Amino acid sequence: MADEKREGSACLPDLPPEIELHLGSHHGLATVSSLHALGASRQHIERWIGQGWLERRPGRLLVGQHRVDQWSALMAISLRSPTSAFGMATAAALHGLDAYDDHPLWPPTVLNPRGGRPMGGRLVHCDVPSSDIVLVEGLRVTNVTRTLVDLGAFERSDSVERALECALRTGLVVESGLNEVLERLAKQGKAGPPVLAAILERRGAGTIPTDSDAETRFLQIVRRPDLPEPTRQQAVTVDGRRLAKVDFAFAEAPQRPRLWIEIDGASVHAGPQALTRDLRRQNQLMRSGPGVLLRFSGTDIYGHPAYVRQETWHHLGLDQRM
Repeated sequence: MADEKREGSACLPDLPPEIELHLGSHHGLATVSSLHALGASRQHIERWIGQGWLERRPGRLLVGQHRVDQWSALMAISLRSPTSAFGMATAAALHGLDAYDDHPLWPPTVLNPRGGRPMGGRLVHCDVPSSDIVLVEGLRVTNVTRTLVDLGAFERSDSVERALECALRTGLVVESGLNEVLERLAKQGKAGPPVLAAILERRGAGTIPTDSDAETRFLQIVRRPDLPEPTRQQAVTVDGRRLAKVDFAFAEAPQRPRLWIEIDGASVHAGPQALTRDLRRQNQLMRSGPGVLLRFSGTDIYGHPAYVRQETWHHLGLDQRM
């Protein structure tokens, strides 16, 4: 009988959008009292149960066959507010940028030029030109360039930097495009541009992007005001012949040897063949003259940043107390 009800419900109207949004933000669950607060009467609820949209559980209502998810809730907002767009952390997550690739989509950040009360999430009054909007699986989302510029208004600088390096690495943005949007939005007094502008100034024009998010995190872990940024993807040569390339190289100083840094990913440096290749490469580096090679795994970068910082600063002869 339940299956017959659900099959027959295909031609019936969906749940009201506000009910779908409530269910989407509560993992498909709602109490009777919460639905009453949204304007649903007891008769409404019983009818939805009878139609198969909702299935009763002890003390709660569970969406069954038509259970909504976060994506459905975003689509409901988009359909009800066609002039709005998803931006900032929500847009970064939808674009799959580093630091946001596992960011929850709910509650979203909604950029709405007309104001009013949002159907869910955080509302930001913002008029976004169509040139800054793209469609991601049918959702209106700020493009990657605009997203990176806007992120600084609410997000930490470290997260913005990780997203930026990812976008540059994958070719989603170019520096010239970033600078154009930065200049345009800075003139409008937006809060985000100064954060991204400071990151771009520190990394320097034309600097190649990091090869991975772990490399970006290494830079952030060891960074300090009295330490110049290391050279990325430094080629090591002997007698004009290139021997190897290291992820990072710190500038030489009179009282210490050169310091090279390698960030080892498990998939690239696993197995006997990879071990042999890495050892030969390390021996080649030693032929270029005195130097120290430090190697850190992703586990150390993400799980033990204090160890990474301590080892790096020690070999650079820096005060560990900073």
